[in-house]
Amino acid sequence: MKNWIETFEGILVQYDVGDVSRDVSLKEFTTWKIGGPAKYLVEPRNTEQLSLLYKIIQENDIPYFVLSAGSNILVNDEGVNGVVILIRHYFSKIEVIGDVVNVQAGAWVPRIALTVSHASLSGMEHAAGIPGSIGGLIYMNGGSLRRSISDSIISVATIDVTGSYRLLTNSECEFSYRGSIFQRSNLLILSADLQLAQGNRSSIRKSMLKILRDRRHKFPLKMPNCGSVFLSSTNNYSAHGAPGKIIEDLGLKGVMVGGAQVSQKHANFIVNVQSATAENVISLIKIIKKKAKSKLNIDLPCEVKYLNEECRVSQLVEGDD
Repeated sequence: MKNWIETFEGILVQYDVGDVSRDVSLKEFTTWKIGGPAKYLVEPRNTEQLSLLYKIIQENDIPYFVLSAGSNILVNDEGVNGVVILIRHYFSKIEVIGDVVNVQAGAWVPRIALTVSHASLSGMEHAAGIPGSIGGLIYMNGGSLRRSISDSIISVATIDVTGSYRLLTNSECEFSYRGSIFQRSNLLILSADLQLAQGNRSSIRKSMLKILRDRRHKFPLKMPNCGSVFLSSTNNYSAHGAPGKIIEDLGLKGVMVGGAQVSQKHANFIVNVQSATAENVISLIKIIKKKAKSKLNIDLPCEVKYLNEECRVSQLVEGDD
């Protein structure tokens, strides 16, 4: 029986599924600047190629991962034995129609926020400084300032395992805090319609500039990082505060393992100070979780995901060891 690599090589001979690269380091495709090589990196140039590629991958049980802006993900050091589907520039269109905005999955979130502000539309200010694609933001139901992208979602266009188009309403997306149906299904996000509100362009701009100033002041934006590492649970927040405060109070701000460091600026960020490895980051997270458990008897769940050598996604650190 053919292995999946032979099968995929045969497929590449038969079909044009986009721009294909082999054994490509994923360091430059993630905001943490960490990760080994992907066996294949494929960037479809249009919806037809993406649908065909996704159908073929599903039919042949080929290991895959969908990557866009590369935030909120830690790629293992050894590399990824699978097909990494890159959704970026070819899927980055933003279209404003009245107070509804259609955004393709690869659109850069800060660019969306800027575009809608120029159209005097309010509702995306909270996302102005989030370094990611809208597809990733929807997948994680991300946001900031006590808002989530689900607050603005009308519908999400997807591709299912047969390569067919499927439109989901907001309720069908099953959004929750940093969760969605996309984390529990094989639906691939293609685009979304956002419902925004007419507002005052000058006020929207002022609000965005303040948010961006606050982010520059609070977060280590000039150093490679993945964004927030730990989730803020209701119980932990009530008893001890936000994850950054908890970690700082535990005396772990600035702690290093190899080239990875708990940020001196915000303790819920782990920064790549100098050639950090995935193992450095994992070791640091284990130190944090272990101390939170031993000193406060609390679990600190990770927000960031881990891509392993078999091309499978999991929580970054399972358990508390």
